[in-house]
Parts: sequence; structure tokens; C-alpha cells
Amino acid sequence: MKLNSTTHANRNNKLLPYLALAVTVLATSVGGMFVRWANAPGIVTVFYRTAISTILVAPFFVKNFVQNKQSIKSIAPWIPVAMLGGLLIALDQASWASALLMTKMANTTYFNSLAPLWVALFALLVFKEKLKWIFWAGLSLSLAGTLIILGLDLIYRPHLGPGDLLGLISSFFYGGYFLVTQIGRRNLDTLTYTWIATLSCAFCLGLINILFNQSIIGYPLESYLFFFGAAITSQVIGYFSLSYALGHLSATIVSPTMLAKPITVALLAFIFFGESLTVGEIIGGILVLIGIFLINKNELQLTKKAVG
Repeated sequence: MKLNSTTHANRNNKLLPYLALAVTVLATSVGGMFVRWANAPGIVTVFYRTAISTILVAPFFVKNFVQNKQSIKSIAPWIPVAMLGGLLIALDQASWASALLMTKMANTTYFNSLAPLWVALFALLVFKEKLKWIFWAGLSLSLAGTLIILGLDLIYRPHLGPGDLLGLISSFFYGGYFLVTQIGRRNLDTLTYTWIATLSCAFCLGLINILFNQSIIGYPLESYLFFFGAAITSQVIGYFSLSYALGHLSATIVSPTMLAKPITVALLAFIFFGESLTVGEIIGGILVLIGIFLINKNELQLTKKAVG
């Protein structure tokens, strides 16, 4: 049976957000490698990442604004929402980067990965979203799989240090970004929301660097090239794709799906750095993928109905 144009449109409308999510996971994972190579404080790197992307995307934002015949008045009520999204991701990145200096990277990454849990609880209690038991089962599996992949020493030494607590705090900010972006994208297109949020983020990170007396100049040319690479991958491609996905899928779907990132990082380390994959990482990766599938099961069924 041939698919008519309406069926094609329905299929694309359902599948494109998932494609955007896949791009987000890959882009942010690759971007993390640039951050690792930059040989600069984490707060400085994320500042440059957002500042450079703001400058690069500015002409496209202006062109989009003019072509769509938008007025400042039409988007003014939602500019504070986008700015709040930028503030939240700035606080997330600053907390996460600071935590990296105080505890193990695995601990920081895992605590930051708890963001989907806060998103789900907020959606359940405040937005009154009806989350089925299969969602909670999938989220539990994904978080357990992430724990196995990262191999936290928390399993053997269950206590929280200052760095662990800071990593946990970063997850609240990260979860808040998903929720705020979901609201903002209902009223602003992807490019408008992303650019305003990124501008806000860059400004806030600049202030944070000043507050912590971090110099943003004097780094070798190689570091600035890695800043640029991180801006293109993580910020321009990654966050644009994430904003697009949040305009079509709920935060309770998007945020847990981002737990695929540790799997991608492990695979990239295997491909580019020759790091071996442990049995734990393989088992953990399988659990994460099963969990993500269960979380997205309802959406995937709707996609199938739209196609068939």
C-alpha cells in the first residue's frame, strides 16, 4: 500500500523529534571530548562554548526574525522564559564543572543524570501528567544501567561529599531547563528560543567567571580551537536539536532519553581512544536502552499508528 502525503507528514512529525534527540546525544557527547581537550577550567570552556555559538547563530536569528515578520511585542512575554532557561543551564554547567574538581567524574556525571527523576516528579505533582508504571520501570532501569556504566564508588562507599552534593544540585538546574524549555517552545520557534537562552547562558557564565576570578584570556591557540569545536557540536547542533525535540515531545520523554549519552561516550572512547568496553558497561548499556524503550513505548506506538 502506498503512503499518501498526509501519512508521510504524520510519520515525519513523529520521527523528526526522535532524530533530533539522537543528534543531541551524539553532538553533546562529541562536544564533551572538546571540553576534555581544551585544557582550561570547565567554567571558562562552557562560557566560550555559549558565547561563540551566540555570535555564530546571531545572523540566522535576525534573518529568521525578519522573514517571519515577528515583532518584539509578539515575543516579549516569552523572552523571560527563554532567559530563565539560559540561567538554569548556566547554573547547571557551572555546578557540574565545579563538582568535577571536587569528586570523581563518574560521580558527577551520575548525579547530573538524576535530572529526569526531578522532571518526572515535577510533571507528576505540578503538571499533573499521568505517568504509567511502565515509565517508572523504564526510568529505574535506565538510572540503574547508568550507575553500572559509570561504576560509581558510591556502591561501595555510600556517602556524599561536597563535590557529590554539588553534582546533585546541578541535576536540579538541568531538570529545570527541560521543564522551562518545554514551556518556552510552545510559544517560541526553535531558533528564537535557543538563541535567546544561549545568550542568557553566556552572560550568566561570564558573570560566574568574574565572581570566581577565572581568567578568560591567555590560553593557547589550541584551547580556543577546542572552544570553537565545543561551540559547534554541543551548543549549536546539540542544544538546537534539543530545543526542537522539546517543542514536540514532553520533558518526561526527552530528559530520560538523554541517558543514552553515557553509552555514546563509552562507544566514542572505544573508537577514538581505544578504551576497552567492560562487561559492566555492556550490561549497563543494555539496561539503559531497555529503559529508554519502555519510557518511549507509548510514543513509539503512536508513531506506528500514524505511519500505518
